[in-house]
Amino acid sequence: MPYREVMGLPLRVFWQLSGYVDRLRADEARLGFEMSLSTGNAEQAAQMREHLDYLAPAPIKTSIEHMIETSSVRDTAGFEELRSLAG
Repeated sequence: MPYREVMGLPLRVFWQLSGYVDRLRADEARLGFEMSLSTGNAEQAAQMREHLDYLAPAPIKTSIEHMIETSSVRDTAGFEELRSLAG
């Protein structure tokens, strides 16, 4: 994402996106790991695969709009206060 677009994100969305970095890296590492499986110890390979599955359990398929909707909490008291100020 361009810098200006990142700076325009709501703070919660930014931190939620930054939390996906480990998952994305683990998914990339899994691809390389699967290619080199034949050369290593089977037990160590299973442990590494389990760890990568823990870091990236499923592909990330979401939109910024969806993240804003799911992380938003309606502030009813604040809304009523604004309504009373408006008259």
